[in-house]
Amino acid sequence: IIKIPVITEGYAAISYLAKKNIPVLATAVFKTQQALIAASLGAQYIAPYIHHMDEQGINSLREIENMLVVLENQGLYTEIMAASV
Repeated sequence: IIKIPVITEGYAAISYLAKKNIPVLATAVFKTQQALIAASLGAQYIAPYIHHMDEQGINSLREIENMLVVLENQGLYTEIMAASV
């Protein structure tokens, strides 16, 4: 599994690796939109950074719940693996 941060260059790498059937873990995910983009590009795993989200004033558990709902509603069953707990 290749860890790729969700930045502009990272999204391109996620897409490229997914097309080559190389498993990708999208890291440094803070927002539902980032999770949705990474999943739609083929990331098999998403790693939201709980501690960092909380430090930035983001309710991490609520945001992860939103990620789950949005991904499921889009038919994207990317696994969420919490990081920086």
